[in-house]
Amino acid sequence: METPEWMQSLPEEMQSNESLTKFSDIESLAGSYVNAEKMIGKDTITIPTTEDEWSSAYNRLGRPEEASGYELKTPEGLPEGVNLDETMINEFKSKAHEAGLNQSQIEALNSWYWEHTSKSYEALNDGATTAQEQSVTDLKKEWGERYDVNLTMATRAVEQFGGDDFVNYLEETGLGNNPQMVRFMHNVAKANLEEGNIEGQGNDNSRSMDPSQIREQINDVMSQAAYTNNQDPNHGVLVNKVQKLFERMHSA
Repeated sequence: METPEWMQSLPEEMQSNESLTKFSDIESLAGSYVNAEKMIGKDTITIPTTEDEWSSAYNRLGRPEEASGYELKTPEGLPEGVNLDETMINEFKSKAHEAGLNQSQIEALNSWYWEHTSKSYEALNDGATTAQEQSVTDLKKEWGERYDVNLTMATRAVEQFGGDDFVNYLEETGLGNNPQMVRFMHNVAKANLEEGNIEGQGNDNSRSMDPSQIREQINDVMSQAAYTNNQDPNHGVLVNKVQKLFERMHSA
């Protein structure tokens, strides 16, 4: 490579220096020197190689001396039921300190965590609410106008045979809304409780029927000769009875 003209006045050993040959003239060399001088004295970080060097670098980048030095704001608008766990928060700070996070970094992670937790909790509650509503719909369809009576029986069975601990367990786990659990406890009630004591509370529940029982009555009435013979004096009575039974079956 040909030596630039401006370098020919330099000592011979400097003329062969490749770091100088990249400058086309003395002005570009001077500009580079000025820029380099501006950088002298600025904070710089040497890439750490030891644990102590890394710790020093983290501190220079804004990490507090101790994990307790982090300041985390209490999140606002947390869903009901989501509580702050001080032990978990302290562990979070400790891990953040080990990882070398500064204040702004841990704040960003803390904000993301609580936002994600809130959304997950809300989604879980929405799912539980939907499942509960579907459970009620399924049981009402199955039990018809006997729904309230059967549900009362199931509740009585849970309270009498399960006790407070079992009642709390069903509430905490959501199993109390599970249709299969409700059916099971209703069957327990039928086998062990006097149904008359449950039903005899001001309403004529003794006449309530589930859809299968209503269907059975409809079939019995429709099988009578008078129902199909419009000349029979009882024909109108039976037709009206069937109509009312259908209304009861579909109104539950």
